Amino acid sequence: VITAVTFNYRGNPLVQHARQAIASGAVGRPTFIHGHYLQDWLIKDTDYSWRLDPDSPAYNVGGSVQLRGALNVAALEQAFDALVLRHEALRTVFPVEGGSAVQRILPHTGFRFIQIDLSQLDPEPRREQLAERKATESSEPFDLERGPLLRARLVCLSPLQHVLIVTLHHIVAEGWAMDVFARECAALYAAFCA
Repeated sequence: VITAVTFNYRGNPLVQHARQAIASGAVGRPTFIHGHYLQDWLIKDTDYSWRLDPDSPAYNVGGSVQLRGALNVAALEQAFDALVLRHEALRTVFPVEGGSAVQRILPHTGFRFIQIDLSQLDPEPRREQLAERKATESSEPFDLERGPLLRARLVCLSPLQHVLIVTLHHIVAEGWAMDVFARECAALYAAFCA
C-alpha cells in the first residue's frame, strides 16, 4: 500500500499522476495509473533487488523509541495489533506466482511483539546488549514471500524504562508512513490505556 511517493523525476507523467492520486486522497489503496498499478512497479523493482540478494537489509526501515515511565505493555501490544488490523500493508506479502511477485494481503491473525528483558544487567552490559539488539534488528533481512514485513521488539531496561525497536521492509512503509504509524500507535495506546 502506497502512503507517499518521493521521486526526483520531475516531469515524468507516471510520477506526476502518482503524486496527484496520493494528494487527492487515494492513500492506502492501490493507485491505478495508466493501465498499471503503482505497486506493480514498486513490487517488481524491490522483488528484483531482493532476489539478487535476499539476505540484504538494504530495504529495512525503522528505528527505536525510548519509553519512560510506567508502561502498559498489554495496551501497547493492543495498539500494535490494531495498527496491523487497520493497515493492510502491514499484513502484505509478495509471493511469486507465474514467475512474478504478486501482492497478497494476509488475514489478520493478531500481532505480538517480542519482549526482551535486560533489566537484570549492569548499566554497561545493558547498553551494549541494547546496541547489539538494535544493530541485529536493522540488519536482519525480511522474507518478502512469507512475511511478516514488520518486526517490533520491546526491550525492558528497568520497570520505568523501555525501548521499542520497530523495523519494516521499505516495500510496505517508508519515512512518511512511519510518522503516520507512530501517531496512530500513540493514539491507540492512549485509547487502550483509558
